[in-house]
Amino acid sequence: CGARVVTYGISSRADLRAKVLSETIDGTRFRVFDGSRDFVIENKLVGRHNVCNALAAIGLARAVGVDADVIARGLADVREIPGRLQRLAGIEGIDVFVDYAHTPDALANVARVLRPFARGRLVIVFGCGGDRDRGKRPLMAQAAAEHGDVLVITSDNPRTEDPRRIIDEIVAGLDVSARRRSAIEPDRRAAIHCALAGAHDGDVVLIAGKGHETYQIVGSERRDFDDAAFAIEAAVASGRAAEKGSVH
Repeated sequence: CGARVVTYGISSRADLRAKVLSETIDGTRFRVFDGSRDFVIENKLVGRHNVCNALAAIGLARAVGVDADVIARGLADVREIPGRLQRLAGIEGIDVFVDYAHTPDALANVARVLRPFARGRLVIVFGCGGDRDRGKRPLMAQAAAEHGDVLVITSDNPRTEDPRRIIDEIVAGLDVSARRRSAIEPDRRAAIHCALAGAHDGDVVLIAGKGHETYQIVGSERRDFDDAAFAIEAAVASGRAAEKGSVH
């Protein structure tokens, strides 16, 4: 069709590229080079994958003539993307993130992003969906065990399968040492409470698998369920948050 193809990324070979200047648990600062000028972006999103996501948006905005200063202000105002490394606010002593990661690669990638920010341990709450790919279950366990210090294995849309059977197939991917640092709690709400109640100051807790979803499928029933809401509830119960929490 004759349209120009624009590549983007952190690679120096990309047409639209970024150089990361600083990364903290509070966000990322990076310089953008678009061929005509360079400018600095600061936002509240964590992880280099979010730098690439921002570059895609920047590329589209620049293509329709949006000024770089307007782009920078707009991205600075982006505080969260629900369920995508969503950091929960109002929780003291620990950092809690909710993410949609529900494949081995996604879980490993998100855990790698969070690992450097843990002054203590990285605690991972996760499960696997029922009536879905059974082969990934032990692989999810291996990804979590490789990058996490404490694992809390639970349910994630069990559907018509027995949640304990799903968990058994997840645990099959763990060696003896990994099993010793794992807890099993089929009730996902209780698992979130378990993770936060057992967290130490400086820990990072990753609640993975559901992300933006606000339901849990049990049998053929879709029940209301929100990881972020239950994490805040757990933080209140463990004395790490006031009655009303929020999200960054």
